[in-house]
Amino acid sequence: MVFRRSEKVAALLTDKSRLNTGDHIVLVFQPSIDLIAAFFGCLLAGMVPVCVRPPTATTLQSTLPNLRSTVDISKAVAILSSAPITKLLKVRQFLANSIKFIDF
Repeated sequence: MVFRRSEKVAALLTDKSRLNTGDHIVLVFQPSIDLIAAFFGCLLAGMVPVCVRPPTATTLQSTLPNLRSTVDISKAVAILSSAPITKLLKVRQFLANSIKFIDF
């Protein structure tokens, strides 16, 4: 089950999102099976996963700067997350347009 989901993530990253081997991908997920599948999907695609705990509504102001710093330091080219978290980050104009947001 996890391996198949990981394969789907790898295909999503390489085929649909057109990312390259060696790219750093920030994974913004709660600890869950989705995080595990995303992590191994990055490895299957030859990419470097960078795991980050997602912001919540109550901690948004304090966690966004840390998340932004992690993205900058890791030189990530994309953020892989769930649709609600991606929407939250886009609405808050989290990053410049140069980073891709990918829903899983």
